[in-house]
Amino acid sequence: MKDKPNIVVLFPDQLRALSLPLFGEQQISTPAIDRLASEGVNLTNAIANCPVCTPARAMMVTGRYPQTTGHLINTTRTRHSELSIADAFSYQGYRTAWIGKWHLHTGLWPAIDRMPQHPDWV
Repeated sequence: MKDKPNIVVLFPDQLRALSLPLFGEQQISTPAIDRLASEGVNLTNAIANCPVCTPARAMMVTGRYPQTTGHLINTTRTRHSELSIADAFSYQGYRTAWIGKWHLHTGLWPAIDRMPQHPDWV
């Protein structure tokens, strides 16, 4: 695993890129986000065709449109057949976790490791 880069995906609700100093905003300070951005890769050409919490998260995790996965509203359950980005990373030897608000917590994506006893767990 030492040859694999660390991958952190930030997926906040209702945060426009233009609200960050990284993209020119001068009224707020986000030093941790700025540092992550300066040391990593920034994907700046993305769109959420259904910018509601669960549909947007399901789209990000599966790479599929909400109308394809059935996630059109916040109370949709995830199908067992859906593969996630965490599945893909797990198959390559990564340990994966989600932290914070999720709304996809149906227990159907076991490849997303939950590590509450992990010494670095926040």
